[in-house]
Amino acid sequence: MGVVGIGIRQGYRNVGIGTQRLGLLITKAKEMGLKILILWVFSTNKRAIHVYEKLGFKETGRYPKTIYRDGNYIDEIVMVLEI
Repeated sequence: MGVVGIGIRQGYRNVGIGTQRLGLLITKAKEMGLKILILWVFSTNKRAIHVYEKLGFKETGRYPKTIYRDGNYIDEIVMVLEI
């Protein structure tokens, strides 16, 4: 099992960099013989969730109210990809 995470600086989002980078991480994980990749994402990060789902990650769990931001609690989603 491997834990993955990426961040894309504002101004470079929505041009495919995140999809490309995560795709490369998945390829490398396969080469290393990993079978499962796991990540955590805030439920408000719809852009990232879309990318993860596009690459095959599935929501497998949720930690409620993990962070308090701008007057609201935000859940953290656990996503898993079986490779």
